[in-house]
Amino acid sequence: MPEETPVPVVVVTGGSAGVGLAVCRRFARVGYRLSLCGRDAAALTAAHDELEKVAPDVLAMQLDLFDFDAAPNLIASTLERYGRIDVVVNSAGHAPVGPLDQVGDEDFRRALAVNCEATFQTTRAAWDAMRAQGGGTIVNLSAALAADPPAGLGVFAACKAWVNTFTRATAAEGRPHDIRAFALALGPVRTRLLDDLAPGHPAARALDPDEVADLVLALTGPTFRHASGQTLDVFI
Repeated sequence: MPEETPVPVVVVTGGSAGVGLAVCRRFARVGYRLSLCGRDAAALTAAHDELEKVAPDVLAMQLDLFDFDAAPNLIASTLERYGRIDVVVNSAGHAPVGPLDQVGDEDFRRALAVNCEATFQTTRAAWDAMRAQGGGTIVNLSAALAADPPAGLGVFAACKAWVNTFTRATAAEGRPHDIRAFALALGPVRTRLLDDLAPGHPAARALDPDEVADLVLALTGPTFRHASGQTLDVFI
């Protein structure tokens, strides 16, 4: 008898709200098993309860990516439960706001941990599994402002510039193993983060999280197979 096609698995950091939750919803609708994490217990519970009505299976973990072991634990728990990882979406982010001389040490370290270190940790922890199964896709959410940092968001912009470079490096190392990596340099997205960073920003000039989620799903297919390593600009 022919072997059954394995049910694919997606890991989403910051999956309990905003773009991360939209990504989870989109992948659930096409039959992916989900593994997601978030800091807020109430939001995570609400996301889990919603997603389990649609997805084949949902693993939701309350984690703070500021903790060094959080991202590796998410990947390890995913592999223990599902035995494979097909897609990793690094959606979680932290954006200190204010002049450089007013960004505190903890805020700076949290930005590095959530935007940079967690992206590295999930990629490294999932690497062997993706290589063994013959490939996978890593999507890192970046920001358009990485190319032209505005005043008050310099730390966040610098972190996302690192994400773009790391994405290129990941794609280069992954090419022999059919592991693809992409960065999405997003403009404003209609999320709570945008409300916090830019109160009153016109909704018509911001991306819908569902539009971003559709693109993330498309990156896992054949259309973008030759674009691995690229940072794709996505904004209105």
